Amino acid sequence: PTRKAIIKGRKPRHKKIKYINQFELHKLLSVLRLNQELNWDWFILLVAKTGMRFSELIKQLPEDKPIFVDGAVYNSTVNNILARHCKECNIPVISIHGLRHTHASLLLFTGVSIASVARRLEHSSMTTTQKTYLHIIQELENKDIDLVMRSLSSLS
Repeated sequence: PTRKAIIKGRKPRHKKIKYINQFELHKLLSVLRLNQELNWDWFILLVAKTGMRFSELIKQLPEDKPIFVDGAVYNSTVNNILARHCKECNIPVISIHGLRHTHASLLLFTGVSIASVARRLEHSSMTTTQKTYLHIIQELENKDIDLVMRSLSSLS
């Protein structure tokens, strides 16, 4: 039944990287130009350290007096600057929202509970956090299994 079958479709697209590791984050933060004047690099630092959403950093501000720039504020502006910095320090290019994922991922890897991460990211429920960071939770579970096996093997 499969003789001369023609399979149509597209090759799967390359998955975009959603977060970077701690070493890559340190490299990124080291190239930020954090001088006395407010600029987009301060914005990037703020997202990396707090995990806030882009919209949370600009909401409820008077339109004529944004914190970081004069004029309208666009997500693409920060994403372009962030991409330039990522390329400059030779790490995977992520979006500003990717910094939010990075923040949460690092918290989970250091042992912060899912409940605390969910509250910090202002997710409506812990289920949202669990679904979003399932890959990290599974990786941590594998570490736990190794730890359990090592501790049990030492029992006589």
